[in-house]
Amino acid sequence: MKGLSDFDAAANGFFAAYRHTPLIEIFLWITTLGAGPTVLVVVFVASALLATTGRRALVAPLWLTYLGMEATVWASKYAVGRPRPDFISAASATSPSFPSGHSAGSLAVYGFLAYVIALRFSDVRQRAAIYIFTAAVVFAIGFSRIFLSLHFVTDVAAGYATGGVWLVAGIAYCRRTPSR
Repeated sequence: MKGLSDFDAAANGFFAAYRHTPLIEIFLWITTLGAGPTVLVVVFVASALLATTGRRALVAPLWLTYLGMEATVWASKYAVGRPRPDFISAASATSPSFPSGHSAGSLAVYGFLAYVIALRFSDVRQRAAIYIFTAAVVFAIGFSRIFLSLHFVTDVAAGYATGGVWLVAGIAYCRRTPSR
C-alpha cells in the first residue's frame, strides 16, 4: 500500500504546477458532468426517453446500473474512509475519497447509454465513434477529479472498476430482455 500512496502523492504533486485559471475553470465544468445530481438527471431523462420511444425494456437495466453503482460507491466510501487529498479552494467535497463516485457514475451511466444508443446503429464505425466519444468524456471526468486534487489516481481507478462492474451487469440484464 505504501507504493500506491507514494504514487498517488507524486501524481497529485505533478499536477499542482498546472492548477491555475483558466484550466481550473475548464476542469470544474467537466467535473460537473460526473456529479451525482447531473448523473441522476441524465438517468431520469434517459428513462423517460426510453419509455416513450418504445424501449421501455431498457429502463430497468439502466436503473440497475445506476442504483447498483451508487450503493457500491457509497458503501465503499464509508467502509474504507480514505481522506481526500488537499484540494484547491475552487473545489469542494465532503465525503471520503475512495472510490471516486464521479468516475464510477460516469462510466456506469454514460457507458450504458452509449451501449443503448449504439444498438441502433449497424455500422461498426458509427458504433466505434459513439464508444470513443463516451470514453473520452468519461476519461475527462476522471482526470478532472485528479487535476482538481479532489481524488487520488487510485480513487479514480477504483471508481472506474466499480462503474465497470455495474455497466457489465446492466448490459447483461439488457441482453436477457427480449426487446431492446
